[in-house]
Amino acid sequence: MKNFTIKASLLALSLLFVSNTLFSQNNSDEDNRMKIRLGYTTENIHRQILVTVDDNTTAGIDLGYDSGNYQDLADDMYWMIENRKFLIQGINEIDATTTLPLGLHTSADGNNTISIEGLTNVPEDLQIGVLDTETDIFYNIKETSSFSIELPAGEYLTRFELKFSNSNIEDANLNSNGNANDQELGIEEVADNSVMELHYYNNIKSISIKNIGNQNIKSVKIYSLSGQQITVFNNINAVDQAVIQTNNLSAGNYILMVTTDLGNISKKVSVR
Repeated sequence: MKNFTIKASLLALSLLFVSNTLFSQNNSDEDNRMKIRLGYTTENIHRQILVTVDDNTTAGIDLGYDSGNYQDLADDMYWMIENRKFLIQGINEIDATTTLPLGLHTSADGNNTISIEGLTNVPEDLQIGVLDTETDIFYNIKETSSFSIELPAGEYLTRFELKFSNSNIEDANLNSNGNANDQELGIEEVADNSVMELHYYNNIKSISIKNIGNQNIKSVKIYSLSGQQITVFNNINAVDQAVIQTNNLSAGNYILMVTTDLGNISKKVSVR
């Protein structure tokens, strides 16, 4: 009986703390906290999640501020905090260095859209985008409001991140003509004194890799700008240079990604 009384008291105190927290948030004279609402849309669901900047919170799990996701839906998106799923999270600071991991799962192959559905007290100069860590594409959803990506059915708990700077990341924004920006990454450094040249030549419909650093090339992948993998080439035996023919690519813009022992190198190219 004593143990039951202690547990009941602790539960009552916990509920009182949460109630007071929510009451103070909803009834303050002025709420100056930064808030970002993201939407996730598939053919099966529309979900909204929220992040709020609050001095009383941390980057970890905070009782009374973070709301867990306990629903079992076929498609869903959520914040990943300490490997757990949340629909609402509080964090003490958001700036250009902040990274907020996003998780999602989908029950069928198809289109997935992530959008901004509300911004409150967000600085004008703060970028907001979703980074696809598999393709290194930064989708600047503050400028475009949303982006869509074709994904196979499955769970993606580490692929996407909400970020607030696209420094050194390929930007997938569209220009006023609806075409991808013409900026290319060119030669990218993958390790000290070790670089690789990556080009696409339309006249011979081929990818050219100049392996200056003699990296072990594990694979070459081609992605659409929406993040869909078009094709992959494995077992690339190249000492200093390789040429890969891509005869079946339709005209358009693509991301080439070379995976080596030291990481990934990517470049946006235009196929004509």
